[in-house]
Amino acid sequence: MKFIKDVGITFLTRIVCLIIGIAVSVIVARVLGPQGQGIYSLTILFPSMIITFTNLGIGRSTIYHIGKNTYALKDLVGAILGSSFVISIVSILIGLIIVLFFSNSIFPGVPQIFLLLALLLIPLQLFSSQSLGGILLGIQKIREYNLIAIIQSLSMLALVSFFLIKLNSGIAGAIIASLLSSLLATISASLCIFRRSENVHPSFQYNKNIFSSLFNFGSKTYLNTVLSFLHLRVDQLMLNFFLNPLAVGFYVISVGIVEKLWLLSQAVSMVLYPKVASMKDEEQRKRFTPIVARNTLFITILGAFLLFLLSKWLILLLYSDKFLPSVAPLQILLIGVVAISVERVLVNDILARGKPMINTYITFVALVANITLNVIFIPKYGVIGAAWATNLTYTLNSVIKILVYCKLSGNSVSDVIIFKKSDIKLYLDALTAVNDKVKHKLNFYAER
Repeated sequence: MKFIKDVGITFLTRIVCLIIGIAVSVIVARVLGPQGQGIYSLTILFPSMIITFTNLGIGRSTIYHIGKNTYALKDLVGAILGSSFVISIVSILIGLIIVLFFSNSIFPGVPQIFLLLALLLIPLQLFSSQSLGGILLGIQKIREYNLIAIIQSLSMLALVSFFLIKLNSGIAGAIIASLLSSLLATISASLCIFRRSENVHPSFQYNKNIFSSLFNFGSKTYLNTVLSFLHLRVDQLMLNFFLNPLAVGFYVISVGIVEKLWLLSQAVSMVLYPKVASMKDEEQRKRFTPIVARNTLFITILGAFLLFLLSKWLILLLYSDKFLPSVAPLQILLIGVVAISVERVLVNDILARGKPMINTYITFVALVANITLNVIFIPKYGVIGAAWATNLTYTLNSVIKILVYCKLSGNSVSDVIIFKKSDIKLYLDALTAVNDKVKHKLNFYAER
């Protein structure tokens, strides 16, 4: 029940962030237009790319080691923060070199000044989402982690409204809004860890064993993280390379909407990884993950069907008829997004078993297929081609991971993907628990 409660809190948080995120997306798209939307999306993608290539798996390694309680918490936290500081400096220097010498090749049509401004996001995102976020998840402070997500979303909405609507500061204003909201998230995470957790007092004394262990495990997850990121975002880079930022502007709206269906799988995965990593009983783990996977898939399918029916109406209502070319790729991408929802659950189980390289090999195959299909499809079919390339490779990635997971765990494929009658009891038990808690609260306040 604690797992269900944590997932429920995280899922509700993601719903709130979804609503706020849609509002932010609508403001950005309507004020900047398709062309400006494409340039802004590519600019924000740049620091995320740098962090993905330079973080050395510090986030995943943080959750794993804290969950396993491999070293004293204060020593782990000190090593994590120290490593993140060094990585931030190196990342900014690499980013500067790319902007000054290679930006015209990698980001054609994107002004250098925007890319330079976006470099300031690197240390903020690295600390808030990787090191500090990993510490919060590792010590299973799920509520605090979710609170920070809401704070960041709300601040982003307020700042985007101020810079784009009030000041009319265009793409630069949108980037500054991202910077300030990330700064607030970093400060909030620091306060949650160091002011509210009496056990977390970082020790910055150098310990070779800790650093070696962190980066040994991190290096195994690092390559998979890089490949997964490229698998998710290489289509945007290739659309800009073969076409222009306008095509990216249409495509990112489609991607942004369909990826909201990952709210549940993201919530589940976030709670599942530290949970499974700390499990000692293999039989318990074997029963637990398939239940989570098939229910995640089932709910995502329901959401995808509803989104398919409402897709054109949503685009018109939220973004105006200027973005109607986003409807077709949105509908196409739904298949792949459904497929990868179960993959996001299984990848964390495989990782928690201490076998990160399996995920890496499979993701590499999917990435090669994705790039190949994009090269073939985009010049001929444009945005639609990018959507189909992504669709096919998301599905390929998921099918392979399901088969590999079943071999590792001894579960059958049907256990992982087919909704069962016994699952209904889980929902009824959860509803009963919520109902009992509400009644208890009401009785408590009535007696007072």
